[in-house]
Amino acid sequence: MRRPMLPTNNPVLPLRLGWKRLCLFHLLFFASAAYAQEPTQYDKNMQRAAKEAGASASRCKGERSRGVIKTHVQFANCVNQGISIAYERAGYLYPDLTASLNAKRLDIAQRVDQKQITETQGKAEFKEYSMQISQEEITRNRERKAAPSGQ
Repeated sequence: MRRPMLPTNNPVLPLRLGWKRLCLFHLLFFASAAYAQEPTQYDKNMQRAAKEAGASASRCKGERSRGVIKTHVQFANCVNQGISIAYERAGYLYPDLTASLNAKRLDIAQRVDQKQITETQGKAEFKEYSMQISQEEITRNRERKAAPSGQ
């Protein structure tokens, strides 16, 4: 039996991943120094960006539950804006990865709104894509660390 979609208990597509978990994901995978050393200024900036992105997502969730945001696309745009601003301000090294993740979130939201896929399918697709993006970042970080300092 399907649960009714109430404004205060609406399983919103990217939100169902859990923003605290998503922010933790960003802290673990989107900070370049997951190494046993003192955090760099960049790492601190990424931690701050993850917290800001989480706060922005929570604000969007609140607007969704109050009925200010009515569609998945509106919600995705709200979340994307907060994430983009937070990571741009922090000087994230790979803005193309953030843009790609945001584009995927919006694409999934559009398909959910058009009833082409279910929210559950969208959640699974976004989770899989997020893992691909994190792997790409890990690869880039390894390549950057391995490159001679002159490059």
